[in-house]
Amino acid sequence: MVRKPEHLKMLINAECKFVLDTNDGKFEENLTNLAYRLNATAAIDAVGGELAGKMLNAMPPGSEIIVYGGLSGMAVSGINTLDLIFKNKVLSGFNLNDWIAEKSAEDFSKISVYIQMLFMDKKLETKIHKRGFSSFI
Repeated sequence: MVRKPEHLKMLINAECKFVLDTNDGKFEENLTNLAYRLNATAAIDAVGGELAGKMLNAMPPGSEIIVYGGLSGMAVSGINTLDLIFKNKVLSGFNLNDWIAEKSAEDFSKISVYIQMLFMDKKLETKIHKRGFSSFI
């Protein structure tokens, strides 16, 4: 899911399999169709706001969104209350700092190495789309 035209173009050019434009007039319909087609019952969200509500509404029964960030600066909104009740959907939060505090140094080290290996094996990947420098006064 992207909102900027240049990101949309970049992902399409990279031949990404599933790309949704949040500005498309059929975004919510397309999101729902894709979520059901893929049986997407779990999502991890760093943005929050209205988009988190749209995502949960689009997902099949029994789905859960875990929110771990609030980049939008807005409250999660627009969730269909009846979906929570009758479709067993869940919205939950995850505080990484608390999770880390609960781990021993040894366990955290093992988890860190495992995640690093996923990146090294290209099973997880981050693509940098822009580089810049900040000046400090």
